[in-house]
Amino acid sequence: MIVSQIIVAKKCTELWLYGNKITSKGVSILAKSLINNSTLQSLDLSFNQIYDVGVFELTRALSSNQKSSLMFLYLSKNGIGNDGASYLSEMLKTNQSLKE
Repeated sequence: MIVSQIIVAKKCTELWLYGNKITSKGVSILAKSLINNSTLQSLDLSFNQIYDVGVFELTRALSSNQKSSLMFLYLSKNGIGNDGASYLSEMLKTNQSLKE
């Protein structure tokens, strides 16, 4: 999988996917690569189409990764509603690396 190779094998520290029409399905694929990732520090998914379903997949991956080094996560303009905000809130209880 290309995403896994870019993020994990290449030890990517920043990934800017701003405005790439990424859907919740695309974020689900990306999230699988984040489960064991310890190098990515910044992820920009702003101006995509991930909605609450995509946020759920993303937060589930980030909650289960105790080695995460992700400090910056940008999700503006993704159609995220109350459910998505709740998923993010719950994830922040266990993920200690996120700063912004």
